[in-house]
Amino acid sequence: MRRGIIVALACSWYGGAAQATQTIPFKRDAETASLAGSGGMAVLLVSLLAIGAVVLVRKRLKLSMRAKGAPALLRVLETRRLGPRSLISVVEFGGKQHLLAQGEHGITCIDTIVVDAPLGGREVSDAP
Repeated sequence: MRRGIIVALACSWYGGAAQATQTIPFKRDAETASLAGSGGMAVLLVSLLAIGAVVLVRKRLKLSMRAKGAPALLRVLETRRLGPRSLISVVEFGGKQHLLAQGEHGITCIDTIVVDAPLGGREVSDAP
């Protein structure tokens, strides 16, 4: 039994000594370094090709937000900040103007008026 333990310790010591005498590579090989640099360039090239493909598909399928020359259905006429997390906006949609309040809990429509004439041709009163 003692002899087995001594043999096991000797083998483990010899194996550890063999590992300690091996050199540790501190510098990269030129071939390995060039492969790492080309990997970054390959990722960049693939990304650019993917972006180009998306732009080409959008143009070919005419997937734009709105057709050219089509009138805008929604216009934000004015927006004011009331506080750090709250806004009030006047939005025109479907011949009506909506007064919207946006805060931490969502968006609320405060008031709606029907628009007959453009904003410049209308008189605005302060009466409630």
